[in-house]
Amino acid sequence: MVRVNREAVPPCFALVHPGLEAIACDEIVRDLGGEIKKQDRGLVVFRVPKLDTSLLELRTTEDVYLLAWGTDDLTFRAIDLKNITKWTSRTPDWPNLLRFHHQIHAKPHGKPTYRLITQMEGKPCYRRIDAGKALAEGLEGVFPASWKLAEENASVEVWLKIRKKMAICGIRLSDRTMRHRKYKHDHLPASLRPSIAAEMDNLKRIYD
Repeated sequence: MVRVNREAVPPCFALVHPGLEAIACDEIVRDLGGEIKKQDRGLVVFRVPKLDTSLLELRTTEDVYLLAWGTDDLTFRAIDLKNITKWTSRTPDWPNLLRFHHQIHAKPHGKPTYRLITQMEGKPCYRRIDAGKALAEGLEGVFPASWKLAEENASVEVWLKIRKKMAICGIRLSDRTMRHRKYKHDHLPASLRPSIAAEMDNLKRIYD
């Protein structure tokens, strides 16, 4: 179980194309002065000296999150659901995470909204919807009563990703423009995703 120290600057994690984690790590270290804490398939956990909008300028990542908690000790049994609730409610410093989120994304003028997303790979004995309910139970009381649950375009998104024995939970800092990039105006058949093109450019830089 990764217990996140309640420090001033929380750790982050990024999703990348599987097999290209080292390229994303190079960009994080080179451009942000980051420190890599963990690599896994399609995942990089890291710390940076400061959290600001430069995180959203990473070119080789698909999404970037503030890390709430993570584990490599799932059992594929129902006890995982109880642990997800426990880890979500007890481990993170949610007020601190939300504070950093609001520094990068200003609070909306209207009533804030939140969204919970659960993604799961593998075949545990429980369903993805059950893991989502466990996440929601762990978050009870985190968001003010005035905040509304939304299906899309929420002010804050909390993600839970489960793959085999690994689970990781965090607040999403990026949005769909990180994957699709604002500068990509046209989509052509067989064109590369912008992050893959950036990864190829970084590979060239490494081997030049």
